[in-house]
Amino acid sequence: EHHLRGGSPHVVLIDLKLADADGLEVFRKVQARSPAVHSFVITAFREEMASRIGQALELGATSVHYKPFEPRLLIEAIRAAVSGLRGASPARDPSLSAGDAT
Repeated sequence: EHHLRGGSPHVVLIDLKLADADGLEVFRKVQARSPAVHSFVITAFREEMASRIGQALELGATSVHYKPFEPRLLIEAIRAAVSGLRGASPARDPSLSAGDAT
């Protein structure tokens, strides 16, 4: 939260399962402070976090990436979103599997 005091970010990466905070609550605070931010949600837990992932998408997450993920695909999604090509982001892409990790 203290990182948001300096201004409005363009892109935020948020892990839903944080050691010291609730990732969805952090996401809500980011969205409230910077509604135009492109938020990329990262999680390792598909079934366990399904409802929270759905909530993040309903709140405006740009896309969801499952660990482990291909960094190149995340970078491409970020570039596409920042360029205004939201449809190019791999939201909930089932092809991002453990075999894609580098």
